[in-house]
Amino acid sequence: GYDRPMHATLTDLFAHMAWADAEHWRSISGHPGSLDDPELQERLRHIALVQSAFLDVLHGQVPRLPRPGEEPPLQELLRAVRRSHDEAAAFLAEVGPRLE
Repeated sequence: GYDRPMHATLTDLFAHMAWADAEHWRSISGHPGSLDDPELQERLRHIALVQSAFLDVLHGQVPRLPRPGEEPPLQELLRAVRRSHDEAAAFLAEVGPRLE
């Protein structure tokens, strides 16, 4: 069976998410014009939305979803992604003892 503490699993998942996001945004930002690609913009927004929704669910909240056409500009999205990583770290610190 799988007997690893949930806190350790979530910590690893959130750490990988932060690393992957940093690599993703760094790679894309290194190619001028890539952020102008509508398909890439849609994928970046989708990734950020799923991550944010997952964190909302972990907090016992209904996911906050933007209405179609109200998606944030990419620079604002990047700031939101960074805030999401901070929120994930705060969540893990808060619930850590209960998940061991």
